[in-house]
Amino acid sequence: MTTYYQKYYAKNKERILARRRETYDPVARKGYDLKWKYGITKEDYDRMYEMQDGDCLICGEREGTYVDHDHETGEVRGLLCNQCNTAIGKLKDNPDIMRAAADYVERT
Repeated sequence: MTTYYQKYYAKNKERILARRRETYDPVARKGYDLKWKYGITKEDYDRMYEMQDGDCLICGEREGTYVDHDHETGEVRGLLCNQCNTAIGKLKDNPDIMRAAADYVERT
């Protein structure tokens, strides 16, 4: 059974999406997300980005725009590219596992 809201959305989808695009401010949203997720302001983020010259702190090859933080303490460590930030997460933020992975790559 289709609800009233589903019917309304289907009938007015383009108008609704156009209004969302007009009112969505990604810069303001980023500031909100930063404060909510990491406890830092947009100014803190901009300062870190400036100090790193926009580079990822690990590989230095790509733009560092992802906030890296310690999952246990919540402390922000710096800005990383998506690949490096994801790699750390997949290796469970564990330096021993990271060293074992580096040893494996060097050995093989």
